Amino acid sequence: MFYAQNGTEFFTISLNILSFAISIITIIGMWKMFEKANEPGWKVLIPIYNNYTLAKISECIRFFVIHLIAGIIFVVFYVIFFLTILGAVITAFGGPVDDSMLSPMFFASLIGIIVTAIIMFVMNILIAIKTAKAFGKGTLFALGLVFLPFVFYMILGFSNDVQFIGNIKCFEEDY
Repeated sequence: MFYAQNGTEFFTISLNILSFAISIITIIGMWKMFEKANEPGWKVLIPIYNNYTLAKISECIRFFVIHLIAGIIFVVFYVIFFLTILGAVITAFGGPVDDSMLSPMFFASLIGIIVTAIIMFVMNILIAIKTAKAFGKGTLFALGLVFLPFVFYMILGFSNDVQFIGNIKCFEEDY
């Protein structure tokens, strides 16, 4: 029989099931939204390519490229951050002591992680704004795409009131 310790296992399992359900709902909504924008729905299933397709729908390839480069730099900083922590752990358990690189690398990688995460978040917002405009919606709807994608992609995909009106060029008067 399964016994939970202080409810943590039940909470973890419930959270995982909820996350999976939200992911499936978001995928379904994006699939239908892609089809409304005359893109094959299956493109939503391929990582990175689905973001490229979303940027193509809103004609924001520049934002996608910046987001992609920031993501790669984020991974590099994350690996450096992890390795500095691993070095500190090894040092704590009797390994060779080398404090000369630990502190600067730790803080530099931490700052790099924060800066690239902010850049990726801003690019997500800008792509969402252009995507919302491509479907005739405004900035508040775009914020919904960022913070509640499982709801707002379903609206874009399944609502008969929402139509794909065309791509809006990036870096026009509004940027």
